[in-house]
Amino acid sequence: MIGSHELFLDWMERKNLKERTLIEYSCCYERFSRYYNNLTQDNVDKFLSQHNSSINRAFVKNLHDFLIQKKKEFELTPQQILEIKEIIIQKQKRKHIKLPKYLENQEIKNLINSAKGLSLKAIITITYYGGLRISELINLKIKDISLDSWAENPSSNCKIKIKNSKGGDREVFIKPEAMNIIYSYIERTFDSVDPELNLFNFPHSTMKSKQDFIRRKLNAHSEKTIKKHLSPHMLRHSFATHLLNSGVDIRIIQKLLGHADISTTQIYSHVANKKLNEVIDNIEF
Repeated sequence: MIGSHELFLDWMERKNLKERTLIEYSCCYERFSRYYNNLTQDNVDKFLSQHNSSINRAFVKNLHDFLIQKKKEFELTPQQILEIKEIIIQKQKRKHIKLPKYLENQEIKNLINSAKGLSLKAIITITYYGGLRISELINLKIKDISLDSWAENPSSNCKIKIKNSKGGDREVFIKPEAMNIIYSYIERTFDSVDPELNLFNFPHSTMKSKQDFIRRKLNAHSEKTIKKHLSPHMLRHSFATHLLNSGVDIRIIQKLLGHADISTTQIYSHVANKKLNEVIDNIEF
């Protein structure tokens, strides 16, 4: 018993999904019902062995929830209900997990200290200490930085709001020593601080050209200073790895990185729990 195609789609429509997603679920239902009349562990395993993608796994999960919710309407037996409830949806096995590359603490310090010009120094500093994606760095505005509250207490961590479409907006906290660099950059770069201005003004018009410019600039500095290739994302990886090595809980790292799914963060492994703002003090300057 897997209900009916029409009832399942009607149930899915109440989730306010996009039309394209509903069409994909409809195709999944047709594919499953072509070979199987019941939702059992054996049938699920066979189905996913042939069609193990995220949309098919999501379909099985939703079909599972649909049948449990409609159990009375479909007159499912206690045994059928038990079998459905105990179904385990196996994730697709990765053939190879590429571990993130990162720099050592001392290498980060060398990059910051040897950077010529406050702009490059500030870019490295805020990207690393904020764990920023390159797009977040480019889109960062002065108003996103709590300059006024930090200026009142410059010995504290400074809060920065990060706008991100992947995992939702988040807050990061920059150490006072790092903020001194960023604050000096702002003071010397802007005659008057307009909150709506971007923190960095890159000499290109498109997002891709700005990203390419940053990558070239960072890598050239790194090759010269520490004799290593460097990408903006390596600074982000280094930030997460150094937090992990200092004993920060993986769920805190997830929040600081803005990962929507904890599994994305789990590549850095599991560690002990600490408070969001306090963990920044674990990063050396």
